Amino acid sequence: MREAALLRSQGLSASYGHVEVLKPIDIHVAPGEFIAILGPNGAGKTTLLKAIMRLIPSQGELMFDGQSIVNTPTWALADLGMTLVPESRMIFGPMTVLENLQLGAYSRPGADRAAVNADFEAVLKLFPKLSQRLDQIAGSLSGGEQQMLAVGRALMVHPRLLLLDEPSLGLAPRASSEVFQALGQLNQQGLTILVVEQKAPLALSLAHRAYVMHTGQIIATPDPKDIASRDALAHLYLGDIQ
Repeated sequence: MREAALLRSQGLSASYGHVEVLKPIDIHVAPGEFIAILGPNGAGKTTLLKAIMRLIPSQGELMFDGQSIVNTPTWALADLGMTLVPESRMIFGPMTVLENLQLGAYSRPGADRAAVNADFEAVLKLFPKLSQRLDQIAGSLSGGEQQMLAVGRALMVHPRLLLLDEPSLGLAPRASSEVFQALGQLNQQGLTILVVEQKAPLALSLAHRAYVMHTGQIIATPDPKDIASRDALAHLYLGDIQ
């Protein structure tokens, strides 16, 4: 029997103008899972995340913890426990690291101060480099540090579901490994994670399940253990596609 989903889409689709970019898609993410969304450039992966986060108009059903969020505005999703780390990171460059993290808790005005402080300390424990740069202007950080800050700011929302779009994009291999190591720790602590990633081996090393997309649709739902090799990935990306 399929475990109850924290996030579920049914027939979720989206278009840019008259062009259907995201064809009707069904996905589910159970509590505590780490789910990888894979596929070549232009497959519709980012569009899927935007549709889930209500950043673009879409059709179909979308449920979060049993509640329809089709008509929920993006800003209200944080209150429900959803947050996105976008591909562009979108940190506030002119502000300090500390100020960026504080803004992450902006949607929690009624939260207990001790709870917010606990999340702040947890972020610094997860990313020790940030604790050394709290007064530094965020825009002056390295690419890897900026990604850590973007993830840390999202964690200050105290999410139940963390979505990430290409977290390794533009990062050196060491920085990418550090970010994914942190994501693995978060998942082990119980945080549900949905990640779009081009560097498939990084995501597959942590994923419980994977969805492979091509031309706006899901073409496979492989077991991550079965697509660990580059040949297996290439076959999924390029082979048997009608």
